Amino acid sequence: MIVKNHDNSVLLTFDDGPTEYLSEILSILDEKNVQGVFFWQSNLLTNGTPWKRVLSNGHLIGSHAHSHPNFEELIYEEQYEEVRRSKEMLEKMIGNRIEIFRPPYGLYDSNTHRVANELNLRIILWKVASWDWKHGLDEVDDIVENVVDNVSKGDIVLLHELPQTIEALPRIIDGIRQKGLVLAEPSKKRF
Repeated sequence: MIVKNHDNSVLLTFDDGPTEYLSEILSILDEKNVQGVFFWQSNLLTNGTPWKRVLSNGHLIGSHAHSHPNFEELIYEEQYEEVRRSKEMLEKMIGNRIEIFRPPYGLYDSNTHRVANELNLRIILWKVASWDWKHGLDEVDDIVENVVDNVSKGDIVLLHELPQTIEALPRIIDGIRQKGLVLAEPSKKRF
């Protein structure tokens, strides 16, 4: 299980997509010359999902299960089916192997580790939570502070595909850089 980068760069990750906010997030990342990792729920995939843009710009896609259940409440077979289905659907869509998985809510148990091992997936968690899912558009300053005040070398940052994240993201990136930290290039990483 990974919660920090070994190369000391800061990795931005985005959960609970793909959503209608993905294109705006990608535009901000492109403008700021930053790459991220997107953990997607396969039940949200559509024919219009801009996965080619995600991959061509150096971002990575990982599994966030099929329907976002709490894995601590599922037996092994249910966990396996959630992850297997997600992995297969994502791989079919993008034509590449899915190698990373983030359990919904960051909750897992020994069965989750077993499932990940059997499906050749690395579990990726995070060190810094933005709490963007908890704060609305009127609390963007809190989202930025949650990340910038707490981030350090090698941290993995948890964000979501939400409108408040769009508002906070440029300031988060600028704040990380102002601290002298380097943002990761996930396409060059092997998890």
